[in-house]
Amino acid sequence: MSAASPYCLKDSPWSSHGRILRYLELWPRTARILDVGTADGYLGQALRNAGFENVVGMERDSTRAAAARAAYVEVIQSDLDRPATWSLGTYFDVIICADVLEHLSDPWAALKLLVEALEPEGRLLISIPNSGHWWVRANALCGRFPLEARGLFDRGHVRLFTWSTLRELVKQAGLEIEHCWITPIPFASMREGQAAGRLALWGEAAYCGLANVWKKLLAYQFVLSARRRTE
Repeated sequence: MSAASPYCLKDSPWSSHGRILRYLELWPRTARILDVGTADGYLGQALRNAGFENVVGMERDSTRAAAARAAYVEVIQSDLDRPATWSLGTYFDVIICADVLEHLSDPWAALKLLVEALEPEGRLLISIPNSGHWWVRANALCGRFPLEARGLFDRGHVRLFTWSTLRELVKQAGLEIEHCWITPIPFASMREGQAAGRLALWGEAAYCGLANVWKKLLAYQFVLSARRRTE
């Protein structure tokens, strides 16, 4: 039996989940959405709580897929690292890859196949850690690359992306970036108590303002909305 996911819903409005949920606020609640890499279903449940009626999940781990099933109208159990073996068989208005692509051995092939399942006017939402972040650079400069349960040094990360390599990934999939948001260091996830929570959110807001000036170095994660590229 697999272990429970070390991840959970990030409820800060400045987090990757907060950015994705805020972006989707203006979408019709009948939009057909695919959440790729459901883990235990926390993002699917947040979408359901927001009123979305047609959210499908996709997860390769059987235990997590079973745990997530209640949050979706359907959960497709498929190995994302073997994209040639799966077919979604339908089209989606929105496809979400929240903290997923960096865990795949071939995210380029997987993303291309996901784009094929996107409606012509659909959007693909991607969140991915920034491996050009100053903390990663500082550790590399000191000859260190620690392996941790989550975060920038998540031991499950198979691929590392900077701003330039992320843009190339999106381009190779036949997409163009519509908008890019950045996320701050997740101070809110370290909070204890209500007052500390407010301070953490203020700290995240201030960090976002600074990181927008120099996102290649300061962005903790990149969050993209992308659409099919028009030639």
